[in-house]
Amino acid sequence: MKPSMEFETGKAVAAHRRGETIGRVAAGAVAKKKLSLLYWELEIVAYVAQIHEVAAKINRSAVKAKDIEKNIVRCPDPAAVKKMLSS
Repeated sequence: MKPSMEFETGKAVAAHRRGETIGRVAAGAVAKKKLSLLYWELEIVAYVAQIHEVAAKINRSAVKAKDIEKNIVRCPDPAAVKKMLSS
């Protein structure tokens, strides 16, 4: 049996990582839903804090979900988002 083109070009690892990421995102969504049913006053927030050398300045106690949803990077620091998108 001939290996797939994806495996031959070294993309098998990347394909595996995509699957792993999808699993983590799905598990996080299920956990978030269950926790929100048990603890309605709890807000679960996840965001990007750093991409390569660009690190965001974040006040963790002040971050809200609406701050994160304002951009494609999902980072609450607008100045860092500009740098992250340009690099």
